[in-house]
Amino acid sequence: MELAIAKFDAPVLGVMIPRMGYEALLEKWSSQKRSNSTSAIYLDQPWDRQLSFIQAALPKHKIVGLLYSSDTRIILPRLPRGMSLNAQSTRPAENLFATLESVLNNSDVLLVIPDSEIYSNSNVRNILLTSYRHQVPLIGISQSYVNAGALGAIFSIPEQLAGQAGEMIVFFARNRWLPEPQYPKLFSISLNQQIARSLGIVLDSPEAIRKRMDKAGEGRQ
Repeated sequence: MELAIAKFDAPVLGVMIPRMGYEALLEKWSSQKRSNSTSAIYLDQPWDRQLSFIQAALPKHKIVGLLYSSDTRIILPRLPRGMSLNAQSTRPAENLFATLESVLNNSDVLLVIPDSEIYSNSNVRNILLTSYRHQVPLIGISQSYVNAGALGAIFSIPEQLAGQAGEMIVFFARNRWLPEPQYPKLFSISLNQQIARSLGIVLDSPEAIRKRMDKAGEGRQ
């Protein structure tokens, strides 16, 4: 997306880009691009949806652990009643796993965010193993996390985002400007029942969890 902004005058729509990454790009290129000539459909799920998923899937897990790199500007969410947040920043090159241990020691569940400094290819496996050793379930951001050992994840696949991207393009064709950046409208739920059994957790089906999310107002298809 940065290459497209730098080299082309055409409006740019980024799809499956982390919100933090998009906002950093926008700040970097703000003098070259008008605000209505760039937009995005984020990779991230909205906070409310992620927390609703945790409440629906793990109703007894009240303390949500969150790791984010110290250079990341993050707006921490307001949690539903009965939940609390254990959020800690870290410098991954210096003290990632010491901070991870601290978070896990005081959390019921670890929520992954799209922070590539922390959740890099070289770190993810060790983070999963450490959380498993602490018997703290990890909620990931893709199917690959679930395949690798996360308890579950909510995420949007390209097929689900295609219609939303098409709507934004049609909007641009009619109005000559792009809509505001937005979170995915559609999402999938994936669960790892084998990990759940290993952790002594009873998980309902994705359909039952989605129904609970629907009841809470955050279970959009």
